[in-house]
Amino acid sequence: MPIYRGDGGSGDASTDAYASQVAQNAQTATIKANEAAASATAAASSASAAAASEAGVAADASAATTAAANAATSETNAASSATAASISETNAASSASSASASDTSASVSASQAATSAISASSSASSALSSSSAASSSASSAATSATNAATSATSASTAQTAAETAQTAAEAAQAAAEAVQDSIDGLYLGAQASDPTVDLNGDPVTAGDWYFNTTDNSARIY
Repeated sequence: MPIYRGDGGSGDASTDAYASQVAQNAQTATIKANEAAASATAAASSASAAAASEAGVAADASAATTAAANAATSETNAASSATAASISETNAASSASSASASDTSASVSASQAATSAISASSSASSALSSSSAASSSASSAATSATNAATSATSASTAQTAAETAQTAAEAAQAAAEAVQDSIDGLYLGAQASDPTVDLNGDPVTAGDWYFNTTDNSARIY
């Protein structure tokens, strides 16, 4: 420790003054020493606290690193979720548009169904009327069938009679043709000169006769 030499000259001060000064300086030194010891204790405590704080800072740094990594992962997940949400929103918009179109189609279909129901009701009424008419027609058809059977019988009888009449007519025609041939072979009609064949194309025979238009006379072979 340095020795305080006083405020005076080179040893000219009195012994009491010097001793008082030394005692004062010693007291000051003691105070300073105590303060230094307290400061040292405080410094030691501060150092210990600093070490603890440094360990806490390191732990906090590690936790911060982990939190940063987690935050990065969360950010990535959030970005993915945002993308998925955007896609979902687009899909939802499309679904809403499709739902609106389906609603319109359903409304149109309902209207058409109502119209079809009215038409079906009218058709059912018409069918009922047609059924009644068909029943009446069936009855009429049965009557007509009976009449047709009667007419068929009558027609068969008439056909038999017609065939008989036809046979008679054919016989009469044959007889008439025979008579005509006989007449044509006998009467040669009006001629301007004497014919050599009769009207059947056969040679004239005795008894054949004709009217001569040249002299207006009847001639007989």
